Amino acid sequence: MLALGLFAVLIGSGCQAPRAAVSEQDIDLADFVQQQTSRAGLLRLLESGGTIEIRTKDEDGSDFQDCALELWRDGERFALRLRKLGERFLWVGSNGVDWWVFELTADPVRLVVLPSGGDGQQALGSELLLFGPDQLLQLAGLQPVALETAVARWSDDDSQIRVEFPTTDGGSWSRMVWYLDPETRLPERIEALDAEGTVVLESALDNYEPIRARDQPVGNWPQFPRKLRVRTPDGAIDVRLFFNRPGATGSKLRDALFDLDLLMKTFKPGIIEYVKK
Repeated sequence: MLALGLFAVLIGSGCQAPRAAVSEQDIDLADFVQQQTSRAGLLRLLESGGTIEIRTKDEDGSDFQDCALELWRDGERFALRLRKLGERFLWVGSNGVDWWVFELTADPVRLVVLPSGGDGQQALGSELLLFGPDQLLQLAGLQPVALETAVARWSDDDSQIRVEFPTTDGGSWSRMVWYLDPETRLPERIEALDAEGTVVLESALDNYEPIRARDQPVGNWPQFPRKLRVRTPDGAIDVRLFFNRPGATGSKLRDALFDLDLLMKTFKPGIIEYVKK
């Protein structure tokens, strides 16, 4: 994805010459962290339409669903609405303290409220909720990276810069690994690791483009991936998001989008469950 890469020199035998050994200083981690901090800050306001495709497979076969999506972000607050064939399907939201899921096709409507940072698959038993808002933002490369805890080196095939750092808001995740395009310093691939170092989820980011940001000149618009693919390593769950007309101006943000009490009055859940840490 976004294969700008680094081109190795070809030698007479047709093999690629190996890259000379490089150190962390050669990568200039501080420059990347500064760039990512600036980009993540500009994308704390976000709104976008688009579509989502969900593919799952198990011993009983495979399944495919696609929905229209609308996404809003205001700092730590988040809302995602999914519609299927024009009907309300799912609403995922967060106020920065808790996050919630309205299962709008259930009869009666079901609401589950979870602590911020945790994933919802175990609590909800749904492949759609393998990750919550905090994890989605991590997998989309929209969170800052701390220079003090990050370690950088070249990837094993020398085509990308590998940046690894611990995470505290990934639920069962322990560390994140970002694979950066060496020219743009934008993440092309992201892995979430558990405490044993096993990859739990991985994402691929593609079709970056600058999007309009509040009070920013065109030259300072942040880069945003129009395509995001999140999958389990075994391919049992494969979620693909295609964003349409994304913007970072905040012009479509409303407090009601992130207000659980107001959402409960709108959706009228018949079942309400609260999940503790």
